[in-house]
Amino acid sequence: MNNQPIKFISVRISNFRGIPDVLQVPLDAPLTIIHAANGTGKSTICYALEWLLTGKVEDLLGVTDFSCEWGVGNTEVSASCRIGGIFYELSRSKTGLYGKKEGEKKTRMKEADLLELLTPPSVSGNTVQSNAKAKRGWLRNSRWLYSNSLALLVDNNQAEERQKIFADILGLGHYASTLRELKEYRARLPSVKGLEEEVLKLTKKISELEGNLLAASPWKVQATENILGILTHFKLEPQSKNLSDNFRLAKIHVDLLGQHVSYTNSLVSFLSDNWHLYTENKKQLDDIKADVLKLSQSNLELTKKQTEFTGTFENLDRQLNNNLTSVNWSNDCLSSLKLWDNLLANKDVSRFLTIESITIENLQSFVEFTWSDDKKFSWLNAVDYLIENTELVLHLVRRKQQLDSNIIYPPTDLAEISRILQEAQQSRIKAESDFNILASVLERFKTIAREVVQPNSSICPLCHHDWKQSEHLHEKLYKEEFTPELLKASQKLDEARSVENEHQLRFQITTVQKASYEKYIEDVRSVDSQLAQVALHTKYLETMGVSDFSGFSAENIIYLKQRIRAAIDLKKLIDTVIMLEQFFKFETSNSMIGLRVNAVVLRIEEYKKDCEECIKVIGDNRQDISSKLSNILNEIKAKANEIEEKNKTSFALTKTVSQFDEHWKSVVGDHPFSLHAYHKALEDIREQSIILDNFQRWLSECESIVSTESDESYMLKLKSDLEELNKKLTIGKNYISQAECTIKHYEEFVREETKESLSPLLSPASEFFSRMHANEVYRKLSVSDGGDALKWTVFADGFNNALDAEEKFSQGQRQDLALSLYLAKACSTGGSFFLDEPIAHLDDLNRVAMLDIFRLLATAKSDLNLVLTTASDGLARHLIQKFSGIKDQHLLNIIHLDGNPRSGVKATVRKNISV
Repeated sequence: MNNQPIKFISVRISNFRGIPDVLQVPLDAPLTIIHAANGTGKSTICYALEWLLTGKVEDLLGVTDFSCEWGVGNTEVSASCRIGGIFYELSRSKTGLYGKKEGEKKTRMKEADLLELLTPPSVSGNTVQSNAKAKRGWLRNSRWLYSNSLALLVDNNQAEERQKIFADILGLGHYASTLRELKEYRARLPSVKGLEEEVLKLTKKISELEGNLLAASPWKVQATENILGILTHFKLEPQSKNLSDNFRLAKIHVDLLGQHVSYTNSLVSFLSDNWHLYTENKKQLDDIKADVLKLSQSNLELTKKQTEFTGTFENLDRQLNNNLTSVNWSNDCLSSLKLWDNLLANKDVSRFLTIESITIENLQSFVEFTWSDDKKFSWLNAVDYLIENTELVLHLVRRKQQLDSNIIYPPTDLAEISRILQEAQQSRIKAESDFNILASVLERFKTIAREVVQPNSSICPLCHHDWKQSEHLHEKLYKEEFTPELLKASQKLDEARSVENEHQLRFQITTVQKASYEKYIEDVRSVDSQLAQVALHTKYLETMGVSDFSGFSAENIIYLKQRIRAAIDLKKLIDTVIMLEQFFKFETSNSMIGLRVNAVVLRIEEYKKDCEECIKVIGDNRQDISSKLSNILNEIKAKANEIEEKNKTSFALTKTVSQFDEHWKSVVGDHPFSLHAYHKALEDIREQSIILDNFQRWLSECESIVSTESDESYMLKLKSDLEELNKKLTIGKNYISQAECTIKHYEEFVREETKESLSPLLSPASEFFSRMHANEVYRKLSVSDGGDALKWTVFADGFNNALDAEEKFSQGQRQDLALSLYLAKACSTGGSFFLDEPIAHLDDLNRVAMLDIFRLLATAKSDLNLVLTTASDGLARHLIQKFSGIKDQHLLNIIHLDGNPRSGVKATVRKNISV
């Protein structure tokens, strides 16, 4: 079933918009007045019911979260109602829509099913979304009347909006939407004005081309013969039957012939102008070539001599370099052999080595000499490091000896002494406690003073009184005024304190002993660590074969450096001696190093002298060869410069001659240079020029004829384009005509439907209107056509013709008219209807009349529930007065809302009867 009326009984709103908690509102009376100040929640109740039924609020488009800013709990709206006479319980929250039919379980409902139940089948759309939107709009506009719609309904200046709202009230809003969409479709259709202008333009152009073709027709045969003659001359076949294609082919070859003739004429002019210059340059070029050939042959002979001298000079250079190398080598060897003289002159070496009579066999007992070169130089670096850090090493050695001679041992009874001290402290605390129990405050102060007083001081440490003499102070402090029990406790306290002080002193001594031991261990580790680093860096202990640095001294390290230096010098000396003996092939039976050194020194000096003499001889020969080679190079350079100058001249002449030869070949061909061949070429060129002139004249005559043929092709194309444009124009006009015809018929259909729906409502609406205002001039309402929108009219007393309501009615009377129509529609439909501030515009007298109408509807229409919102205290008071006399029927609910969204909204319900 569709289009069922819905009648609300009550609604429960939770955390929705301006209602932060829960609000229960009864809607079961025929007339319900929601009375509240602005901003208290009147509209919220209407919005909540709209959201319950449609899932949206039209005035709050884009809002998806309807919860209150200060709300608690879930957002939910639930209502008890009757749909088509059947009891339902509906509820909606963020999770969806739920419904419970009378006698059935609560289930989840589809929103489309609920809208289908409350709207007519004619309200629909092409898609699911458009169908739901159409049904939501119809339901909202048919059961809610807001104050902003009242003025638009009778305002001819807002015809389109008025027609939409007017149609919604009558239940025909979907027709108005369809009509608006049709008009929008017509507005979006493209205009055909541009097509019409283009058709006219093409028609005019085709007419002009047809006239041109008719005038050119007699000359077409002659033009065809001329073009075929040109193609035959170039041995070409016609490209097609199309004259313009053959014309283009002929013109291309004629243009090429013209370019060839023009180019050949320019070449002939060049040959004529440069004939005598070419003859002279040709002879001069031959002479230069002969001279260059002679110079090149002479240069070739000089180059051979240069090669011979260069080889000799390079050989002398090699000999010179070899002898220079030998001299430098001899100097290096002599420098190494001088180490022997240095060793002999060094007195310190004799401390550990008898150098004068030493042999290589004796050196095997010299430990450092037997080491490898890497070990020697590593030990030399280590010794240098030790020399630089001698003071540090000696300091560490002395510190190590001091620590070894003054060993500090750790305390063995520290834990026991600490335990005994704690026991003594506990005994003293117990004695103080026993004493304090028996002693007065003064006695305690005296005890404290005796502990801190200075022996020679006369000032009391507690009150700072000066007793002038210390004896008087001590007499007062030590004056015994104790009882026997207190005296005994005091003595025990003194003994406990004495024992504690004794153990405290012993504990302090032990603690100092422990700190001294820890400092001793730290110093030992520091010294050992630094000595270990020195040993690791120098390998001193490993090399010397000792376990520590105790034998280290500055004199000893200097001695060690002398030994390793002597070992290195001896090794270098002996290696040099053995190398030279092998080089000079000495056979020596003497093993004494000194004798062998003297022998190789004499031999290397002789070798050096021989090399120096060779260097002098080679230098003289080299200078002579260099002088000869320089002369040859200068002569070669001079001849090369002469050849270069002649080649430059030859290049310039060759360029001119080559250009003439190229042009000659282009004009005459492969014929040799002669005056006869030149005249024969001139004759051929004249013949080609005559042919070219004839062909160009023919093409000029044919050009206008060919252009008319291209016009014919162009005209055919234009006719094809014109045919396409006519098709498009016809289609476009058909679309526009169909759209305008459809809109016209549909507008007529909407008017007829509107009049048909309005006819049963005019009579009750006229009655309501006449009751609403005090001015009784107008007696009947009607409606007539006004352009494209329905136009309200009214009949007045004394006038038979209908009057324009827009022109005659005041603003208040217009709203009375709209409200009358809405109430008439509500009476015919049934169910719940909502009116927003419906009588705010009325004066007091007309308001009383309107209240009479509400009372009439409440008593006469049991199937109708009206819900009014108002902020007027006077209206609420007048309604109570209107219904005060009815005690046997529940006809009125006045719901007063109080509060705000932050603190909460409460509802107070007042009925016309007492429950």
